[in-house]
Amino acid sequence: MKPGPAAGVYEFGPFRVDAGQRLLLRGGTPVPILPKSFDALVALVSRSGQLVDKDALLGVVWPEAAVEENSLAKAISDIRKALGEDPRTPRFIVTVSGRGYRFAGPVTSVDGQPSAPRIAVLPFSNLAAEGGYEHLAIGLADALITRLSRIPSLVVRPTGSILKYANVEKDPAGAARGLNVDFVLDGSIRRSGDRIRVSVQLVGAATGGALWADTFDERLDDIFAVEDSISTRVAGALALRLSGEEKQSLARHQTESPDAYQLYLKGRFFWSKRTGEGCHRAIEYFERAIALDPRYALAYVGLADSWVMLGLQVSLMGGEAPRQTMPHAKAAAARALALDGLLAEVHASLGQISVFYDWDWPAAERGFLRSLALNPNYLNARHWYAMALSHMQRHDEALTEMGRALQLDPVSLYVNGNYGRLLYFARRYDEAFAHMERTLELDPAFAFTRFRMGIACEGAGLLDRAIDEYRLAQSLSNGGPLATAALGYALGAAGRVADARAVLDELLELAARRYVSAASIADVYLGLGERDKALEWLSTAVDERANAIGALRVNPRYDVLRNDPRFERLVERVWGSR
Repeated sequence: MKPGPAAGVYEFGPFRVDAGQRLLLRGGTPVPILPKSFDALVALVSRSGQLVDKDALLGVVWPEAAVEENSLAKAISDIRKALGEDPRTPRFIVTVSGRGYRFAGPVTSVDGQPSAPRIAVLPFSNLAAEGGYEHLAIGLADALITRLSRIPSLVVRPTGSILKYANVEKDPAGAARGLNVDFVLDGSIRRSGDRIRVSVQLVGAATGGALWADTFDERLDDIFAVEDSISTRVAGALALRLSGEEKQSLARHQTESPDAYQLYLKGRFFWSKRTGEGCHRAIEYFERAIALDPRYALAYVGLADSWVMLGLQVSLMGGEAPRQTMPHAKAAAARALALDGLLAEVHASLGQISVFYDWDWPAAERGFLRSLALNPNYLNARHWYAMALSHMQRHDEALTEMGRALQLDPVSLYVNGNYGRLLYFARRYDEAFAHMERTLELDPAFAFTRFRMGIACEGAGLLDRAIDEYRLAQSLSNGGPLATAALGYALGAAGRVADARAVLDELLELAARRYVSAASIADVYLGLGERDKALEWLSTAVDERANAIGALRVNPRYDVLRNDPRFERLVERVWGSR
């Protein structure tokens, strides 16, 4: 490590470190910090994710003087005070006992350039005089999010992060703080007969005042014109200088059929529920939209993503077998690609299918990189690419990519949960535990977060806490098989054999009625120490192309099997000679 602190500008969480100006900012407000503490912070932030040993850090911060470790400890304490961090549950500065320190939070280097403006489009308030049009409130927001996300110089919070603001009394300034954005687009929608009135305002987070407001009164089949006007006005109000290509992309319609578009909006509305029932309803509406316009590429993408969600994200609640879902997803994505190869969404969907079903890792990476080349701010591409990199044992790259996803949506429970999982796969157990503790603060009653917290506790050797977390996840997921299996594994690993066998019996009985991954049953046998049975079920899981199999090379649960030739053959079936 060369003497002297690094230069540059770095962002993490609500903080910005400007090494050149020697400033630590929180939300634009300077934070007091001692000079040597600032140098130590820059040294750690610029090497985010790396272990920086004590001697090297002393050499960077005090290059011309010999000082004791006590001085470094005081500097670290001052940094933690400046960041508002409790050393018992560190969010950013992790102490590696006897060795040094690691900066654990995701960091973005911005090279001194102004940050891109961040905006959230809240669900519109539904003021319809007649019922049955709830899809318009979320659907219109989702459509605007998709459009505005095509502007590379604008960071747009994805639909998943704004759903909690649906059907509630909204405070735009409060939402801006909660979503960590600079601007909020808020409005209402009223439908009466074949006419629609949309009132909208763009609110600045700094002042809470409206930069502009307008009302659009159109026929329902002119909703495209409303979206065109709103997205153009947003770009203008934010002083974004759009290229000709960006203007064309912003104005491009995927269909000219208002009826097909209405069906698409309904599909997106049900897809956003992220439930099995919601996915099937979404599939129904996307298929009806396609029947009206067979060249509607985005409807095919919606269809593909609904089938993928049934096999992946809904799996905590039960989900469906990969061989029943992924071929449908693959066919829909292929059709979308043939219709419009410039959609970032379709390349990300194909990458996801390549990771979890085809096990074609080079194709997956090509898909994600193509998606990000078309839209660097597409959250799903960042999120899914990070998972793929982790499965490929490229842990540092995976964490960097997931950190970028968190920059796009810092409050996403799924992205935060999977960031913890990547830390677990990288064997950085203390960091995984600390990250999931912070994630629980976002929503302690979310099954996915509790499930990922259980994994973090498991890695940290806190089996009793892991059991508690898995029980909570099982309850919150209505007896979902993933949480049930994890509970059985943890009970077995903790030596509670009778309890683990009771969970195994429950899981096998559940498998007689609905899809339960063979990998889940293998996990319980693994916790019980019955390796032969675990390997038999893992072989079945490979046959069924179970979701968990993509992580075969990195999941710590399988470490006890790695020297077994039977396990090595399973890995080769998934990875070939690579």
